[in-house]
Amino acid sequence: MSSAVQKCLKELLAQKTASVDAVRGALQDVMRGKATEGQIGAFLSALQFVGYGAEIVSVCGDVLLEHAESMPLELREMPDGAEFRGYCDIVGTGGDGIDTFNVSTAAGLVCAGAGLSVAKHGNRSASSQCGSADILEALGVNLQLSGAECAEVVRECGYCFLFAQRMHPAMRHVGPVRRQLGVRTVFNVLGPLINPARPRFMVTGVCNREIGAVYADIFRARTKSGVMERGMVVCSHEGMDEISPAGPTHIWMVEGGEVTERDVSPADFGIPEHPLEAVRGGGPDANARMMFDLVDGRRSAVRDFVVLNAAALLVVAGVSPSFLEGAKLAERSLDSGAARRVLERYIYVSHAQCLTPGQSIV
Repeated sequence: MSSAVQKCLKELLAQKTASVDAVRGALQDVMRGKATEGQIGAFLSALQFVGYGAEIVSVCGDVLLEHAESMPLELREMPDGAEFRGYCDIVGTGGDGIDTFNVSTAAGLVCAGAGLSVAKHGNRSASSQCGSADILEALGVNLQLSGAECAEVVRECGYCFLFAQRMHPAMRHVGPVRRQLGVRTVFNVLGPLINPARPRFMVTGVCNREIGAVYADIFRARTKSGVMERGMVVCSHEGMDEISPAGPTHIWMVEGGEVTERDVSPADFGIPEHPLEAVRGGGPDANARMMFDLVDGRRSAVRDFVVLNAAALLVVAGVSPSFLEGAKLAERSLDSGAARRVLERYIYVSHAQCLTPGQSIV
């Protein structure tokens, strides 16, 4: 039983709020396995009922990172003598209920083909038919890599998926309670903040503007302190946690502790609009086939959807000066075969990393 959780619960129930220190102490005990299931359920429910802002969300993310698998934050001896400028990630909080193709997973591959070092953090599906882990597993990727192995895979091919279930072993103390509760909690918005690679450049999608403002404030603090260099938060007018192919998307661009807000549309990228129905996803096998079609250069609404979101990360990472130029660079990654080569190399290297001396991959 955790006295820290008891203390935090008393604050939440009596004051309808809790200090950052109280939440940090409670969550530390939860992650260490010191709290009972009853305490965990009460803590998460009370925090959700009272509500939380940027400070609380940020400290929860920090605690989870303390208990996450470690990962080298610098890569040396990059192929072809390329300079390592920091990891990149493009990821959504999920929960939009729209169930589109795995656009952030695909956009990360496209950006790796354009030269970025992408450490994509994610998990299996919680509400859609196919999450990032599900499609990559269907493509033949080995998901069970350590933090050190993930770093080596990024160095080798420019892209690696950091499987949340593998990266965050302490979450085993929370999983059963979350399943029993069956409602959203603060953990549902933490995903983009708990990437062990600690990306310097991030595009993060959210399903409503309230969470978007929270993330923008967290990114403002992180870019001001130098933890991040640049970030973007996106929320489409339909409530999708991606840049929409169907119309306007609200974005928060964050750099140097400053936040700039605006709306963008596919026209800003030189891309035609498509209805959301044209970019719906399916199960893991169906989405894997769509991914192969994409990297084979097939032109479609899904390709345009991926190009939109890849362009955003290319702008955030500083390799493209505008969304229009970012879209052109993303299309070159696809048309040149660079994105396909990243995917093929990634599948191979993800298995090769786990071989003992003398073993063969075939």
